[in-house]
Amino acid sequence: MPTINIRVDDGTVVCTPSGGNVRLRPGKPITWVSSAPFTLQTFRVPVAGRTGPRLPSPGWPFREEPTHPPNVVRVEKPGSDGRFTFTGTLEEPGKDDPEASEPGVYKCSITVGELGLDPIIIVDR
Repeated sequence: MPTINIRVDDGTVVCTPSGGNVRLRPGKPITWVSSAPFTLQTFRVPVAGRTGPRLPSPGWPFREEPTHPPNVVRVEKPGSDGRFTFTGTLEEPGKDDPEASEPGVYKCSITVGELGLDPIIIVDR
């Protein structure tokens, strides 16, 4: 299971590994971990060059419910280890989703205090 570590370094949000960018298959979990409270917001990026009808694209790619629908989770309480953690399992594409055969791309916004970073999640099909 990939783990994205979030930290603030010299006034900048830093995510490791790979700047917080990740590529996963549906059904796989991913975990974000921080020593401070954080907010994770996701947005689905439309497939480039796609024509024809589109379903409203959900901005939340996980099976777990967002704490602030439709697409935000705020991690405000530490776990028993003192770390702030969110684990999300990537949802399978809907059978009626015209983009289901394409890799899904989600832009994320990670905020710690007033600082932010915008990595991506690519969902392989």
